[in-house]
Amino acid sequence: MMSSHESEGFCLDEELRSLDTKDFYNLVQNLIRKNPEVNRLVLEWFKEKAKASRVAEKEITTLNDELLIKC
Repeated sequence: MMSSHESEGFCLDEELRSLDTKDFYNLVQNLIRKNPEVNRLVLEWFKEKAKASRVAEKEITTLNDELLIKC
């Protein structure tokens, strides 16, 4: 059975992974132009990514601090 990202002979995941930076940027710009809601969704994605990055940085800092204390 095909997933929702696949149709006959076409896999959306593979196609997205094959895009270079310029083509991916153009795709996102086109989606935003066609549906302004996409702009909000993209911004939410960046906020979540930034939040996850800050959490990861905090965990690394905590781990480094713990390693320094053990030395």
